[in-house]
Order: sequence, then structure tokens, then C-alpha cells
Amino acid sequence: MVVVPFPAPRAPASGNRAAAARLFDHLEPGERLLWADRPDPWSVVRDRGFMVPLWLGAIAVPLGTILALGTGGGPAYVAGLSLLVGAALIGMLAFGVWRRAGETVYGLTDRRILVLRDGAIPRLEATAADRIAWIDMVRQRDGSGAVSLTIIDGSQSGAELVLGGLADPQDVARRVAVAYAFHAPHLMQG
Repeated sequence: MVVVPFPAPRAPASGNRAAAARLFDHLEPGERLLWADRPDPWSVVRDRGFMVPLWLGAIAVPLGTILALGTGGGPAYVAGLSLLVGAALIGMLAFGVWRRAGETVYGLTDRRILVLRDGAIPRLEATAADRIAWIDMVRQRDGSGAVSLTIIDGSQSGAELVLGGLADPQDVARRVAVAYAFHAPHLMQG
């Protein structure tokens, strides 16, 4: 009788197991997933600067409705419709950013940083660890934020990879620095 052992669960060393499950098919042979997570969609919307326009849109909807329906026509009617159309556009743009963030998965392996966008056509961005020139982070008042990685792309100026909407950007920045033996004393403080 041959006993076949049940395979060990495929999970990262830390992070979100559901997010990790989306990345395992994209790993290279022998590559280990160290951390995986999804961004918080509302944090991404906030970080992209949509909160003030959304508040203005929330004010514009009732005002536009009153102007468009309360007047028989003329400039007030046009102004009301303009406010409603503007609010709808702001809402659609914010919803698009929110939805795209909800379809994104971040992963840190022992070789690369992975960003999987799981939309209608899944797209994987893989950045090799040896291409990282600088690691920095931005933290909001609530502790959430983003990790910004400057990537050497062969030109004079480096490209930037931003992992936004993170619950604890300092933890993620430290993980990247430690995983790739990157000297980043500014991330190890606090």
C-alpha cells in the first residue's frame, strides 16, 4: 500500500490567505510567497484624492435636483443638470478606482514583488527585487497608507511602483527591506 501525503496548505508566511491563493499560480518554480494582501478600496479612493470631490458631489446632487426640477427652464435648469452630470461623473470615476482596488492583489516573494489586477483580463506586474532602488512609505492619520518603490528601469529616472491602500504600510515596507536585504534605516524607526 502506498501512502500519498496530503499536500501542505499553500499559504504565505504572513498576510491574507485568500489573496495568496490568487498568486500561487503566478509563482516561478522554487519561489516562496512571503506576504500577500489586498488593498482597502476606500483607502485607495481617499489616497487618489476623491474624497473632497465625492463630498462636493453629495452636495451637488440635491442642489442640482432642486435646480433642475424646481425651475421651468433657463439657466437654473442648465446649472442643475450640469451639477447632476458632474456628480455622476465624479461618482463613476471614484467607483472605477474603488472597483479596480478591490480586484488588486499584492504579493511579496523571495525574488519579486507581484501586483495582480484581477479584472476582466487579469494582468500581473512582476518586479524583480534587484530592480528596487529606493523604498519609502506614506502614512495617513489612521495608520493606513502606501509603500512607494523606485524601480530602476534603465533610464535616468526610475519608475515608481506604489502599493496603496495598505492597513500598515510600515510593516510592508519593513518586510520588503528585510526580504531583499535593502538598507533602509528610515523604515526601521518607530
